[in-house]
Amino acid sequence: MLSRPFPSLALLIALMLSLAGTAAAPAAAQGTPPVADQRIVIESPPPGTQVGSPMVVTGNLARLPASASLLYSIFASDGSVLGVGSFPIPGAPGEPALFIASLTFNEPLEGDAITLQLTDQDPATGGSVAVATQPLVTAPLPQRIMIETPARGAIVGNPVVVTGRTVRFPAAGTLGYAIYNASGAQVGGGVFPVSGSPQSGGSFAASLNFVYPELGGPLRIDLYDQDPFTWAFVATSRLDAYTRALRQQVTIETPAPGTQVGSPVTLTGRAARFPAGGQLQYRITTSGGAILGQGAFPVQAAPGDAARFVASLAFQPPAGAGPLRAEIFEVGQPGASAIELRWGAP
Repeated sequence: MLSRPFPSLALLIALMLSLAGTAAAPAAAQGTPPVADQRIVIESPPPGTQVGSPMVVTGNLARLPASASLLYSIFASDGSVLGVGSFPIPGAPGEPALFIASLTFNEPLEGDAITLQLTDQDPATGGSVAVATQPLVTAPLPQRIMIETPARGAIVGNPVVVTGRTVRFPAAGTLGYAIYNASGAQVGGGVFPVSGSPQSGGSFAASLNFVYPELGGPLRIDLYDQDPFTWAFVATSRLDAYTRALRQQVTIETPAPGTQVGSPVTLTGRAARFPAGGQLQYRITTSGGAILGQGAFPVQAAPGDAARFVASLAFQPPAGAGPLRAEIFEVGQPGASAIELRWGAP
């Protein structure tokens, strides 16, 4: 009988490794699939779209970035940077993701062909995992005057300091202004210089004089860029502000003069200034000057501001029908207001 030789140890080890690899292959196939290659797709705006700042961008990614955000850069045609930043991406790790973002940038004054670039940056290495670009365009910017201070509705004095900027440098190198009081009468006007250059737009900080309204009230400040050759208004801007009264003046608004009243009588009105102690005084008298009632009542406002009132005023009824006089005033101040009323039948 012939004997069969035993395989060598090396051959047995190779055979075992081969079998182990064959058995492990199905297990690997059933595990977590490999992470897909990253891909950034910009869905809007489409290529060549005319855009402005801010620009809304939408799109999708093959998977959520490791940093859960994308970087953005916006370049001019000469390669200069118009805007950079980042925005968050919602989603689950390893899963596809959608994005929508509002991106701000400095629009080229004369318009340009610009490029939007989105980047998925590896937070560990700083390298770019994926990049997408989109060619876009911007239009030349029209003139615009932007008032930065004071804020709308602010209380101002004389002169009022107005700061701001213009998109384009005014052709005359100046802006004009006109100031109007509550009745619409012009109380100030003139021109002031603007700093800057035709390539960079303008900025201003101007001290504007006007005739201060003694009783305060609303103030309208108009700024304008006027073409020095055609006199056409290239751009305008308006600011509504307020001035405080320099002296007290009480005004009774209701009831109308001659109204028949009883006790108490309700008077409404306003005071040009908030009175000391937050109160106004009243006095009700007969036509002969006899006092039927007097006292004080609160007003609604903050110190220094104009005030309003709705006051229910009690008085001793006179013996018979006849005229009454209601007076509202601040102690020690001029500017009282009085109204003739009637008690009993007219």
